[in-house]
Amino acid sequence: MITINRKIVEEYYGNEWGSVVSAKTLNLLIELTCKAYHLNQSQALEYTKEKQLSKLQNLGQI
Repeated sequence: MITINRKIVEEYYGNEWGSVVSAKTLNLLIELTCKAYHLNQSQALEYTKEKQLSKLQNLGQI
């Protein structure tokens, strides 16, 4: 199983499409791919969100 991150996507598009399309188009392709595969979210943010949700669930308990 391959773990794909933003750096791998940037390298792929840079190597395969860098000479064919403009830099603006290249950046758009990278952004759209990262959004489609949720690569813009860092693991730290996900962990923080999970911790905050668990705290909110305990608000009704006194």
